[in-house]
Amino acid sequence: MPRFEQRPLVQQIAVAYWVFHYAKRIFETYFVHMFGHDTMPIRNLFKNCSYYYGFAAYVAYFVNHPKYTAPPELQTLVSFGLAVLCQLANLRCDCHSCRRQLH
Repeated sequence: MPRFEQRPLVQQIAVAYWVFHYAKRIFETYFVHMFGHDTMPIRNLFKNCSYYYGFAAYVAYFVNHPKYTAPPELQTLVSFGLAVLCQLANLRCDCHSCRRQLH
């Protein structure tokens, strides 16, 4: 198995993005969507965890498969940039929502 530095750029970006996404998701869960409140009923916990663990396994299988073929670097960088913009916009909305809940 190749070391992290030897993997294609898209795989390195995918790992960094995945970590960022989940860190943001934990932040949202802790500060915005408090379980048991209207924004996140406790009954959604199993559904949310199943979705995230299932989707993580699905993506990890294909991104880390030995026969994986990386897309062109430009496509990777443009897609990554758009995805980061979407994540930051979502985080901004969550922060705005959190501030509104505090007042």
